[in-house]
Amino acid sequence: MRSGTKTELVTIQSSAIMRNATNNEAMPVWSTWRSPWCRVEVRRGREHFSEGQRHTETVTHFFFDYLDVEGLTDTMRIVFKGETYDIRHIVPSHELKDQTMVEGVTSRAGAIP
Repeated sequence: MRSGTKTELVTIQSSAIMRNATNNEAMPVWSTWRSPWCRVEVRRGREHFSEGQRHTETVTHFFFDYLDVEGLTDTMRIVFKGETYDIRHIVPSHELKDQTMVEGVTSRAGAIP
């Protein structure tokens, strides 16, 4: 990747399961795994309506240096500008080992105004 194209700092989080002390219920707890720089491209968005709800989804591509995200899995998530993105695809460049593209999806549902 060319120098200067990674202009956005993101947080990648991993989860662990913790037990609630009062009722022993399993709860996911997110913690920072890494905070690398990347290039961000919003690819597409969509909106649909069902059962009195408006659903929106945004697909975003994050381009990282290969070594910055080595070990990344699709069970992790990306936090960027206050939005949380579930990781849908991880596409590393194994041959050149120069970059890894990660597809993240954020979605919302809410009442129709």
